[in-house]
Amino acid sequence: MKLRLLVEYDGTGFCGWQRQVGVVTVQSELESAFQLLLRSWAKKQGVQLESDIIHLTSSGRTDSGVHAQAQVVTLQWPDSVSIEPKQLLLALNGVTSPFVSVLDVY
Repeated sequence: MKLRLLVEYDGTGFCGWQRQVGVVTVQSELESAFQLLLRSWAKKQGVQLESDIIHLTSSGRTDSGVHAQAQVVTLQWPDSVSIEPKQLLLALNGVTSPFVSVLDVY
């Protein structure tokens, strides 16, 4: 299932949007949160995952320290693990940094 998110963040503590080795980025923060939730929900539902890797695609990138409001992000969620978008929204905001907020999930 393809999902679209609206995300905002205070970029002060991040080295930009794009995943980079050895530094904290918004993309790596969100991908880690998605992977944690995916593993947890798959286990609860008794689903064996081929992969628990989630890759995000954003409508743009930001540099280190830059903030964003209503940035659009997409991802492919495995069809084998059922979720409700509103449940995912609440869960994501519960496991991400307080400087990253998911405003909506479609």
